[in-house]
Amino acid sequence: MERSAALREVLYHPAALAARRTAARTARQVAPKAADRFIADVKGTAPLLASVRAERRAGRRGSALRAAATLSAAAVVGGLFAPVPGFAAEFAPRADLSSAVPDGAERPDAAVAEAAAPLGSLTDPQIFPRPQELRAGGRPAAVPRLVTLVLADAADGPAVDAVRALLARAGAAEVRAVPQPPERPEAGSLVVYVGGPYEGAGGAVDRVLRQLAVAAGLKDTEVPALAGLPSGGHLLASGQLPADGGGAYGAVVLAGADGAGTFYAAQSLAQLLAPVGPGQAQGGEGDRGFPGVLVRDWPSGAALRGTAESFFGAPWSAAQRLAAVDFLGRTKQNYFLYAPGGDPYRAQRWREAYPARQADELAELAARARANHVTAAYSVAPGQSFCFSSGKDVDALVGKLDGLRRLGFRAFQLDFRNVSYDEWHCGADRRKYGTGPVAAAKAQTALTAAVRERLVAGHPDLAPLSVVPTEYLKQGSTPYRAALAAGLPGGVQVAWSGGAAIPKQVTGEQADATAALFGRPLMTLDNYPVNDSAPDRLFLGGYTGRDPEVARRSAVLLTSAMSQPVASRIPLATAADFGWQPDGYLPERSLAAALRLLTAGPAQRDAAAALAGNSASSPLGGEESAYLAPLVERFWAAAEPSSGAPVDGARLREAARPLREAFAVMADAPRTLAGDPLAADAAPWLARLSAYGSAGRAALDVLEAQQGGDGTAAWRARMELGRQRGVLEQNPVTVGRGVLDAFLDRAAKSADTWSGITAGAAPTTTLGTAHDHGPALMADGSDETFYWSSAPPQVGDSFGLDLGTPKPLGSVTVLMGGGDDPDAAPAADDYLRDGVLEYWSGSGGWHRLAAVHGQRTVRATAPAGAVAKAVRLRATGGQSGAVAVREFTAAAPDTVDTAVSGPPAAPGSSPQAVLSGDPDSAFRAAAPPAEGDAPLTVELGAARPLDRLTVLTDPTVRAEATAQARRPDGGWTDLGPVKPGYNELRADGGPVEALRLVWRPGGEAPVVNQVIPWWADVPAARLALAEPTLDVVAGAAAPAQARATVESGRPDALAGTLRAEVPAVARGLAVAPPPALTVPRGGRVVAPLLVTAAADTPSGTYRVPVVFAAGALTVRQELLVHVVPPVGGADLARTADASSSGDDSARTPAAAVADGDPATSWSSPASDGAWLRLRLPQPVRLGSAVLHWGAAYASAYRLESSADGVNWTTVAEVGNGQGGTETVRFDAPDTRYLRVQGVSRATRYGYALSGVELYAVQEP
Repeated sequence: MERSAALREVLYHPAALAARRTAARTARQVAPKAADRFIADVKGTAPLLASVRAERRAGRRGSALRAAATLSAAAVVGGLFAPVPGFAAEFAPRADLSSAVPDGAERPDAAVAEAAAPLGSLTDPQIFPRPQELRAGGRPAAVPRLVTLVLADAADGPAVDAVRALLARAGAAEVRAVPQPPERPEAGSLVVYVGGPYEGAGGAVDRVLRQLAVAAGLKDTEVPALAGLPSGGHLLASGQLPADGGGAYGAVVLAGADGAGTFYAAQSLAQLLAPVGPGQAQGGEGDRGFPGVLVRDWPSGAALRGTAESFFGAPWSAAQRLAAVDFLGRTKQNYFLYAPGGDPYRAQRWREAYPARQADELAELAARARANHVTAAYSVAPGQSFCFSSGKDVDALVGKLDGLRRLGFRAFQLDFRNVSYDEWHCGADRRKYGTGPVAAAKAQTALTAAVRERLVAGHPDLAPLSVVPTEYLKQGSTPYRAALAAGLPGGVQVAWSGGAAIPKQVTGEQADATAALFGRPLMTLDNYPVNDSAPDRLFLGGYTGRDPEVARRSAVLLTSAMSQPVASRIPLATAADFGWQPDGYLPERSLAAALRLLTAGPAQRDAAAALAGNSASSPLGGEESAYLAPLVERFWAAAEPSSGAPVDGARLREAARPLREAFAVMADAPRTLAGDPLAADAAPWLARLSAYGSAGRAALDVLEAQQGGDGTAAWRARMELGRQRGVLEQNPVTVGRGVLDAFLDRAAKSADTWSGITAGAAPTTTLGTAHDHGPALMADGSDETFYWSSAPPQVGDSFGLDLGTPKPLGSVTVLMGGGDDPDAAPAADDYLRDGVLEYWSGSGGWHRLAAVHGQRTVRATAPAGAVAKAVRLRATGGQSGAVAVREFTAAAPDTVDTAVSGPPAAPGSSPQAVLSGDPDSAFRAAAPPAEGDAPLTVELGAARPLDRLTVLTDPTVRAEATAQARRPDGGWTDLGPVKPGYNELRADGGPVEALRLVWRPGGEAPVVNQVIPWWADVPAARLALAEPTLDVVAGAAAPAQARATVESGRPDALAGTLRAEVPAVARGLAVAPPPALTVPRGGRVVAPLLVTAAADTPSGTYRVPVVFAAGALTVRQELLVHVVPPVGGADLARTADASSSGDDSARTPAAAVADGDPATSWSSPASDGAWLRLRLPQPVRLGSAVLHWGAAYASAYRLESSADGVNWTTVAEVGNGQGGTETVRFDAPDTRYLRVQGVSRATRYGYALSGVELYAVQEP
């Protein structure tokens, strides 16, 4: 590696990197320990597996390991130089992420089955891409069994073939081709004219066009002109004309400005084919035909439009490539660039001719391209092994390309990406060109000139040569680009990507600047929707973010297909629409039209639209699941009314209906698309979409059943929801990112709280994860497993628990370091050296529980009344070692340990699962119950009053039991029978010490998901404030808003009132809660509190009790209202002098926060106590500060004011800084100095502020 530049370039080529990543993943799955040893040796890093780390510390590394590493290295490196599987050799299995071909199968060589072409509409004729001019008028023309085809002298062959195939599809049994039209067409017949003046059409075509124009309501002098249209332009007319002797005959005219235009007219005609009803068309034959239309169309964007097969990985099969070219012809695209990253004969083995089989396939591809009026282009990338000074290499390259020309390729590209500026592949290059970007450009232009002169210039049928510069991703002038522009021969097309790898926006100005820089025609190579860098995704959103001028400025406009050829057609079709007519292009409408073109009917279109809608986000933008978002929002508004009113069942069902319909389309998508090639091409994504749809329907069933009080139906649906979520966990692809899982999570949480299930805590971490030690292991109830960070913690890093909802907090325990297991020994010293244990209530700042210094075990007790939504252990210092966390627990006050025992469990199951808080887990008995078997018993640890008991078992398992409770006197009392499914049993409220299920002998092995006691000593309601501290501007027209959450702890709905008790001293302060609240059983209601302050309300902090009352129950919380004065005027910071406790460097001075330039910033050294000070020209009554934090921000800080810079007063404290832009309000009279005093950093770095704004109080 150190001595060979060629080896370095090959090994760091993107294809090689992808191959190594794939090999590493596979090796870790097949032989994890051997792979871990080898990869650690090669990379020089620590092993990921604990057992391998233990070997290393014990010194067990012998000759066998070294031999294995040597052989493995030879195999891996050899694989990188060998032909990439998938082209020259037999196709290797592809990963499930990029193909539905099963493991071990080859890519099929047979023709790709296509979906049935959709039928159009007689009353609403539509053509895709959008035509320039379409006028509907006249009567439709049906297709009878015999059709007369009038061909121009040189009618375009592919167009004639397309028309013949279309007429056969329409029902014609015989198509009779004639050179001249019949003198007197018979009534009921159909005459089709193919070819325009360019193809030698006679005057009959013009005459029929005029007649059809009149039939469409125009004058015969208003026939649209064909003259002046560019290549691909055409006229298309269809309708009825009067027949001699009465009646009418059908006529269709396809006339192109050239052969391509006539071919495109045939593609448009195919889209117009529609069902014909009785009496709608001429004669009595034919149930399909064409509407009366007059179309004048031409491309107004790029002259050449198409796609590139340029992704890394296994290339498409020959059959898939042929189908892709057919698709290009159907969508009026005319350029296909063959550039697969996995074809070694265009890269590493460019000197070699293709084997006979591959050569035949390429010849067939070129022939199919000609039949679709598509230019077949070939891209070669010899730069990794080319000697530019070698006449032999130049001869070999020209010979290779000339052989491809003889196969039928009509355009060629030289790809110079990933070419080194300093490492040549022969000494002569260094001597001739030197080194550096200019030297590389000179060598590339010389080769380009040679290829153009020796190949392209001598064959006028070839399209212009194109080059992909080494810096094709860049924008603007560089030494390399300038040298390339100066040396390239005229007429050579220069490829560019729009200024970035995948630019979100590309403007006409960028295209103009690039064209001006190179002085050559532009080939726009747009890296969309290619997904080789994100193989779990399909990018199916419409082509967007490109100015119309980009299409017009491009000699060639190419998109880059995904490795899924059929799924690619969806976004590629929208790019075709943009390239054909960029003005007026709308991505959403184009996508809908493309789906109509690409699917067989409405059901298939809806299914494909669901896949596309849930795969819409991409580097170009796009909103994921945008069509579902309003349906989901409407449903939750009905399911959880913000007003606090009870749920209206009828309104809930009405809101669920459209969402249920959408989920049904998703669930049925694989079945609906069966037979469509999209079903196989996108199988993993359709499977995930279907699971989401089934899970979504189950979620709606759960919530609707619970609203109706039907626990049995709700539990059955909840089990289906869990099953489908399990299916989703096994599918690695991504669909509906950030939307669908969020809906299911919320629905499952709502459903489980109704059942009384309290979800377990979710582990959180800002640190990476070592290979087999994920965060879940620190919250799995076992101190024998552990979470292991992949990197040492630095200041601001943390790990902890998300408790889901605010809960009473009693104690927190953190166990760190390795345990007694041999695999854990390497982690014995991996614990956090310096940190702080904190909890967060859900709003405001983090509250400290304990400081941590050199402790492997941390225990802390929370203050009385503490409520926490999250707890964490945050690093306050850096260290060199990783962190291992065996257990992180947060317990409620007075919690006692419970114990569960029972009959023998099935492998992988435990009786403890019935108290896990996860209804998707279960205790599974090893055998059916027999007489004398041990019951499933829950020992509570202390007596508690039981109100009710819910037992959830698998409804499909025939196992019955009796639920019993043990009283303090030791006696057992029957609570009731437990049958398969949902069981809710009432108790008398008396104390119990244990619960058990005594199984009836016989039946099947019991499966118990959850045992849920409802305790009578749990408060019937809890009240929490999401914003316990609220800033209110005196005199503001809009109220400030806080949110009160009322949570039920009982298995019954709770109705009550919410009120605020404003103290009398708070003159003009008003708090308006909703008058009445209804809290569902086990659930919660979030109610708004609208707070206003009159203009004369004195500034200050007021304590406002908020009270929820329901019968004899009363619960309260305190809202702190900070009344602050209004602010306004100019930003005073612009006139202030800034200083600090210290600047991190001369490039980041304190003065940068007051210069008004967001590109400059102040950065402090890495110290919690760093500060920034602003001195104003004169004292003012300061009312607010706006802080613009950089990536390094404060998690806690104070704002202090001073009149003299010596004596300071704290005017505001922020305990939960979030970074970004933060506005802090206060009232600080007579302020000359303001100081931002850091308390704690959120990152390992110092503080970074790009700006501070200060505003004075507006006096009345």
